[in-house]
Amino acid sequence: TLKASGGNGACTSHSNLWVVSGAGGGGFVGFNWSKPSGYSLLLRPSFNILINGGALGSDETGHGCNLIPGREMLEATFGRNGQNMSITACAGGHAGVFCDLCDKDSWSD
Repeated sequence: TLKASGGNGACTSHSNLWVVSGAGGGGFVGFNWSKPSGYSLLLRPSFNILINGGALGSDETGHGCNLIPGREMLEATFGRNGQNMSITACAGGHAGVFCDLCDKDSWSD
């Protein structure tokens, strides 16, 4: 697994006052991978790439920040997802980190 995920935000409370930090955004994972001759999907590296953004985390006592009143308005503090892609342009009909062949009938000029 390659992980470039954003960290979660944090929160703390003092009486009726809540302090919330923003979560981190996901990172970028790019490959400049050339297909070897005689390439087949069986030879392609296989692993997970995690680029999700962070969300609300926990306070200093380990309680989730989901206890915050009005927390549904805090989505702006969530980190955005990052990107994963091939660094070089894929040939027509190919896409993704390893420029895999697109599914039948899913690609057009």
